[in-house]
Parts: sequence; C-alpha cells; structure tokens
Amino acid sequence: MAQYDNGFMKHVKQINVLAIAVLLVILLLVSFMSPGILDSKRLADMFEPSVSAAGRLCVFVLYAMTIVLIVNYIYYGVLQLSRRNVYADEQRDELISILRLPEARADIHVFREKTKKLTEMQNSLSEIIAAMLPNALKQQFMLEQYFRTKIENHMNRFSGPLNTITTISGLGPIIGFLGTLLGLISAFAVSARAIQTEGQMSPDTFGQLQYSLVIAIMTSVFGVVIKIVGSVVRQAILSKINKIQDEIASIPTESMYSE
Repeated sequence: MAQYDNGFMKHVKQINVLAIAVLLVILLLVSFMSPGILDSKRLADMFEPSVSAAGRLCVFVLYAMTIVLIVNYIYYGVLQLSRRNVYADEQRDELISILRLPEARADIHVFREKTKKLTEMQNSLSEIIAAMLPNALKQQFMLEQYFRTKIENHMNRFSGPLNTITTISGLGPIIGFLGTLLGLISAFAVSARAIQTEGQMSPDTFGQLQYSLVIAIMTSVFGVVIKIVGSVVRQAILSKINKIQDEIASIPTESMYSE
C-alpha cells in the first residue's frame, strides 16, 4: 500500500506540473492573440521587464534544484545508505555461523541467546534478527523469504526520497523550456522597443538582446543537466539499495554451506 501511495503521489505531482505548464502556455497564447495587445511597442513595454526577471528567476530555481539533488544524494545515497547503518561485516558473518548450528535453527530461545550481542547493534540487520520468527528458522524457504521481505521493508523508506529526486529531475527540463520561452520573449521585446523608438538597434540594445538570448539558452542547458544529474543520482541510490538487499537476502543461502 505504501508503494502504491508513493507511486500515486508521484503521478499526481506530474499531472499538476503538466497542468501548470499548459496553463502558462495558454496564457501566453491568449496574450499574443488578444487584439488589444498586438501592437509591438505595447507588447514590449508590457512583457520585457517582467519576462527578464522571470528568466533570471528560472535560472535561480534551476540552481536550487541542482543543489537539492546533490544534497539528497549526499544525505540518502552516502550517509543513510552507508553499510554501517544496515549491517556490520562481523555481524553478518556471526549470524551466518549461528544459522549453521542445528540447535539454533531448532529452538528460537537458543537463537535469541546466541544473537543477543548482534541485536544490540543499532542497524537494520539487528532489527531483523530481533524480530525473527520461530517458523522461519525451521524452514529454509521461509527463512529466505523472511530476510528478503524484511530488508525490502527497511529499504522502502527510501521510496519517498527517490520520488522527490524523480520529480525534480522531471521538472528540470520543463522549467528550462519555460525559461527559454521567457528569454526569447524578452529578446523580441527588446528588439521591438528599439525599432519602434529609435528605428534601429543601438549597442546597448544589442547587448540587452544578447543577454536575453543567453538566459534563454542557459535555462534549457540547466534543465537538461538537472535531468541527467537526477537520473544518475536516482540510479546510484537504486544500485546501492539493490546491492544491500542482495547482501542481506543471501544470508540464509550462505548459511547452508559449511565454512
């Protein structure tokens, strides 16, 4: 149910973003098609200052999104998904040795006594050991299912951050494209004002035009970069999660073989 809710919320966010983007496009089209504002000088006076500021705002938002992606990776991918937070090598090896003992597999009380020190470690594996079921100990298939299910449940807490990263990386190209549109509108507004008032473009006006075009190009580039960074970060975290799950889920299988 938790995975379903997370997936549903992700789609809701995507739909909301799409709706906002469509609304902005409609507003721009209505602005251009309305008879009262078709005059180029009036259009330039109306749009150029606010559009230029909006373009800079898009760049700032894209910078902020990049920082959020990096912070998410450092906190979740490096700190929270560090091996010591999930298990210790000596803890894992000791557990495998205990699972090889027939008396530990036959009696849950013996198992709990021998794994008492292992459950005192503050990590995910200690919680899995402490919640061991008697029936799971006696049947190899159930033991394998128990470990796999438990570690998957522990790793499910990262579904929220992964959805956040997916949403941000999806928003990047949209905001970048919006910044490009705003930059182009600003550039056309600058040139229209110059032609209407001076009949030609002065060096200062040409510089403003170039600045607007730079904003238009930069936002698209940043949007694509955010998409790439977001995809890399998400895949890196998923790879770590899968590796940790395999290392914990393989404990029952390794216990079947002698040292």
